[in-house]
Amino acid sequence: MQSKVSRIVCIGGGHCNVQVMKMLKQVMPGSAKMTLLTEAPNAYYSGMLPGAISHLYKDEDIQIQLKPLAHWCKADYIERRVHAINANENRIILEGDGEVQYDYLAVNVGSRTRGANETKGVKEHSLSTRPINDLLGKIEHKEAQLIRDNIIPEVVVCGGGAAGIEMAFGFKRRWSDLFKQEIHVSIISADPTVLYGSDESLRTEINRKFKEKNIDLYINGKVQEINENCVILADGRVIPCNVAVWATGAEPQKMIGRSNLDILNGYIRVNDNMQSTSHPNIFGGGDCVTMQTFAEKRFPPKAGVYAVRAGPYIAQNLANSINGVPLTTYVPQSGFLALLMTGDGKAIGSKFGIAFAGKWVWNMKDYIDRSFMKLFNPNYLFKDFQTRGYEEPLENNELFENEKSDEKQVTDKIRERINALNSKDSAVTLLAGEDHEEFFEQLFVLDRMARDEHFCNEVVDNFRQLKNK
Repeated sequence: MQSKVSRIVCIGGGHCNVQVMKMLKQVMPGSAKMTLLTEAPNAYYSGMLPGAISHLYKDEDIQIQLKPLAHWCKADYIERRVHAINANENRIILEGDGEVQYDYLAVNVGSRTRGANETKGVKEHSLSTRPINDLLGKIEHKEAQLIRDNIIPEVVVCGGGAAGIEMAFGFKRRWSDLFKQEIHVSIISADPTVLYGSDESLRTEINRKFKEKNIDLYINGKVQEINENCVILADGRVIPCNVAVWATGAEPQKMIGRSNLDILNGYIRVNDNMQSTSHPNIFGGGDCVTMQTFAEKRFPPKAGVYAVRAGPYIAQNLANSINGVPLTTYVPQSGFLALLMTGDGKAIGSKFGIAFAGKWVWNMKDYIDRSFMKLFNPNYLFKDFQTRGYEEPLENNELFENEKSDEKQVTDKIRERINALNSKDSAVTLLAGEDHEEFFEQLFVLDRMARDEHFCNEVVDNFRQLKNK
């Protein structure tokens, strides 16, 4: 007797689900069938979007092509928008008409920009950072208007989180270059600082860079209204602008509210296995979920790094659910390597309570981001994809192995040298000057610190002493 085929549907091709799909191909039982259901053919990688705004990347550099990925994963591909999930009947209701049935579900549908519907003038007079797939097109449209009308942009970014900070740096670089003069950029934080609650050392580096770039910061600013000439704050302050950018963080997608799932703060409530607390055959990751264990701490934040980390756990737990074996607990890390680009070929980084900046930080961020994106590039998934397309899906294992081998020979020597350093010399390594470009030594120091708590504490102490001299 033939075993029943388990239908796994991945809704959304975000940072989490692209990994879920790749790993499911490796661990999925033979009796399972996978489908990707997405409203767009490409998924933008949010970590590289500010770099694209700064013209440090091309548009195609920051996109994951979802149809080739689905083909490589031997998954069906459906390009439709989801209206709701009828979780009690295992049905996905599509917009317009139609439905998709499933046995297991992985939801990764992202979020909307918070406050866009409630704040007067946001929809009419601002560029909203979500959905990120639309942002570059909206910027280019606004840019064409400015050029046509011979207007020099004056930008106000609403939002003092990581996205708002990188947007401020990105627009400063992009339009100062284009209009061949320094454009004025301001950023508004609703809190007493930018990145409220983050390490003071990181905020100090950001504020230093704001001053260097002549970016004005307005704190404790609740936006009351945006019009075509200015942003008006609730306390009466008026900030002139002809371009407003709305980067205020996340709020839930409407389709979650239309679905009969257990929700928490508007997001899908999941347990420590990233599993819906109301429907155990549904898993979710990224911005669209809230982990009930950490809900009171508002942790983890709506950041792409957590979506990336959760993906492999969700894939494994989907396979485990089908096989009837215990699930794997996902424990999000409390501290991660924060990397913020500054638009000028440099970046600011922070981990373990210390912050660092320079070209090497940008090169490290670029290396990490490109390494992630390479995993989904059709020309690395397949041999000769550009000429063969889907006709002969030959997997490109040889290229992966050769690249890993060549790079490993170089990096192993660097890692061996770093593992022999004492804590003071390691701190000196992290204090490399702003124009220093090589980054592998610094990356391996940070990796060693993550593995050795005693060493980490010594490096942090030395770093602070040396920096304060």
